[in-house]
Amino acid sequence: MNSESTAKILYIEDNAANYRLVHRLLSQAGFEMYWAEEGTAGIDLAIRVKPDLILMDINLPGLSGFELTSKLRNQPEFKETPIVALTAKTQKSDRETALVAGCNGFIPKPIDPFNFVSQIKNYLGGRQERLDKGIEGRVLRQFNIQLLEHLEHQLHEAREANQKLTDTQQVLETTNKSLTRLLSLGKDTLREYDTWQLFKKILYSLFLEVQCDSFVIYLQHSSASYWEGLHLAGDELEQAPVLPDEHPFIQKIIGLEIEDDWIHGPSLLAMPIWTDGYHLDIWQTNGQPSLLLYQDRKNEGAARGFWAFDRTSSRPYFPQEIEMVKLYGRFAQVCLENAEMILAMDEKSKALGASYENLEHAYQELQRTKTELHEKERQTVNKDLLIRIANHMEGPISSLSKNSHFILNSLQPDDDQTRQALLNINKTVNKTKALFRVLMRSAQPETANLPDWIDLETLFRDEITFMEMEGLILPNKTQMDINLLGAHVYGIYSDFALLLRTMVLNSAPTPETSSLLRQLRGWREKNNVYLEIQDYAGPVHKQAIEQAFEPFQGQMESMSGFRVPHPGLPPCRQVLNTYGGNIELKSTDQGAILSITIALAPDL
Repeated sequence: MNSESTAKILYIEDNAANYRLVHRLLSQAGFEMYWAEEGTAGIDLAIRVKPDLILMDINLPGLSGFELTSKLRNQPEFKETPIVALTAKTQKSDRETALVAGCNGFIPKPIDPFNFVSQIKNYLGGRQERLDKGIEGRVLRQFNIQLLEHLEHQLHEAREANQKLTDTQQVLETTNKSLTRLLSLGKDTLREYDTWQLFKKILYSLFLEVQCDSFVIYLQHSSASYWEGLHLAGDELEQAPVLPDEHPFIQKIIGLEIEDDWIHGPSLLAMPIWTDGYHLDIWQTNGQPSLLLYQDRKNEGAARGFWAFDRTSSRPYFPQEIEMVKLYGRFAQVCLENAEMILAMDEKSKALGASYENLEHAYQELQRTKTELHEKERQTVNKDLLIRIANHMEGPISSLSKNSHFILNSLQPDDDQTRQALLNINKTVNKTKALFRVLMRSAQPETANLPDWIDLETLFRDEITFMEMEGLILPNKTQMDINLLGAHVYGIYSDFALLLRTMVLNSAPTPETSSLLRQLRGWREKNNVYLEIQDYAGPVHKQAIEQAFEPFQGQMESMSGFRVPHPGLPPCRQVLNTYGGNIELKSTDQGAILSITIALAPDL
């Protein structure tokens, strides 16, 4: 045992005020205090801290102080621990029962604060109160009777609690089944948009859960001029009489303010609206009337519909039945609002669908305008710089070309190495001159968009050189054979540049296919010029070929194993029609062949 000044005291007491008084007195005296509010916690705490003395209240929840003392005495580690009853039960029989149960002493409440600490020290010092001789057997029998009565009381409470748990379990099982059916109903009504068919499905499901002697549902018509509804006739829902919006009962419904939009039983019977409803055969004379309102979301505070139902007093509604009706009511309101929203969206969708073709045409025009604006912006930014560079370089390039020709003509016939070097220089100069011609036209689009006599071979070679610089054509992956025999055509330069660029883009629909082999041929036969590109970038479906030159076709969908023609082909056909030409697309096993025909003037 610890020394008296550091002894550990455990007080098992359910009243915090009593504990605070004892704690203040004993802690000031140097004792180490512990507190438990009920028996089970007291035993656990005693086992953990091993107190030097236990103060025991008698009137504890659960196990009484007498029972708890007996339980502690049956454990070896507490056989010698002083246990003192500290209780407001001050009769002689209470003291005797405490001593029989195993207490060392008995201190009545209220305690004497001046003597309490010395009393505790006496019990720590070994004080032991004794029963009077000859009464121990009688007191023990009384104690056993008390234990038996307390046990019977606890057993009775346990049976009542078990019955409540059984009843609650049955309610939960019933509710769970109802919620499962409600979930299934939600799936069944998901695509039901007709208002009254929707309500019939919901209400017939409700009637399987809750029986009603009368049931009426009304909704305000979309015109807001009258109310229509259904009423229960036997086991079927039939159409209810139409009520005008100005009907007194309807006006009271619209202005009714009730908590949670729900009123039931005596509260409803006391309201004037019940009398009006009774005269309309909505409720019975001696029933259990109920009313559930549907609020108008658009006009806050005004009702747009209601459920009214009743059942005779001989069959009162259970609380879970009322909750189920309210749940179904809210579910029906959500379903109705969703159906109305979907119907409204469907009407808007039809209106949008009616103008789809106009929107698509406008989109195509917008894309074309966007492309033109982008091109004009690019040309505007680079125009001045390109013109200055071209003008500055024109002199040196022309001088280099003349000098290379002069040196080439002055060479000895057997100086092949120098001749080849000069030929390479001359070829590079020609490509540079071609690039400058294209750049000048890009910087001065007004000249490229004016009709003039055009040397087609020079145009095609200049544009090919420019596209090599852009990376659209890889010289080592493109076989070129262009010989147009001095073909000239009167037209707009940018038209023919567009034709050639679109043909090149169509031959490489993706960046990956630009590295595949391509064959570019151009030749002249009498008064026609032919230009053809064959690629190996994948075949084109027959249906796509048929639609490739149709204007305003929108974004063409790709088909598995086939590629999509370039969207710039329809404008190419329009350009060629202007010049009396033609364009044709053919599919091969590995790619496609795109060819154009340009008609020349007869005198050329």
